[in-house]
Amino acid sequence: MKRIVFITLGLLIYGSVFCQLSDSVNGISMEEVYYENGCKKFSIGQYPQALYWFEKGIEQGPMYEENYYGASKVYFLSTEMVWAVMYGELFMILSQSDSLQAEISQELFEAYFDAFTLNKTNAVAKFDSDIIIYSDSFERRNKFPQVFDNLMSESAKGIRFIDISTLITIRQKFLSLLKSKHSDFHNTLFAYWDKIISIGHWQAYNYWLFAYGNRSESATWARENRQKWNDFLSWKDKNSIQLSDTEKFSRYLME
Repeated sequence: MKRIVFITLGLLIYGSVFCQLSDSVNGISMEEVYYENGCKKFSIGQYPQALYWFEKGIEQGPMYEENYYGASKVYFLSTEMVWAVMYGELFMILSQSDSLQAEISQELFEAYFDAFTLNKTNAVAKFDSDIIIYSDSFERRNKFPQVFDNLMSESAKGIRFIDISTLITIRQKFLSLLKSKHSDFHNTLFAYWDKIISIGHWQAYNYWLFAYGNRSESATWARENRQKWNDFLSWKDKNSIQLSDTEKFSRYLME
């Protein structure tokens, strides 16, 4: 799939004048309006403009899952895969749509699978180009994508292949390294990971998250660990991530 590089499109995203919208349009919430605007731009290939609307929708309504879906779809077409996997995972946690979850689950697994180059002595993760576009500036460096790549690379040392079982190990090591080396990069998604690990559902969560990327592996694990699988699904239904104006994920907070 051809990927677009968002390193020269800042003015296209934010230089345009967008219409001023009231708090609601015919009873539709603002986050729904933003999602619809983003979809219209996405449908005609105007991906940076679509991203503007999806992220405005996330800012307006942090619990409205469709805007995470839209933002992840833009980033899955880009070289900034770090934001694709984070927006995509947040959508998975919030969504109740089986078909869209299946789609994003597969995209997430493929993004992780493609990001790693492994050999006997080294592991290299590449989830991102090193530049990100901001709403209030020209191109400028963002530290988090490089930190993400470095820690994912370190976490994958000794791994010989990528499947769900190895991603479970890599992602848990990544979180541990992030907390010890870069605690300033705390965000609500990683806090949710921490909660899942402490409860004892980390394996089941990852098999659920990546299930459609490796169906046979996930199905085998769920069949052989039926009680753990059912316990996790029951827990997940009652313990979704809680996002608000003061507790939310934003790539703009990750510099």
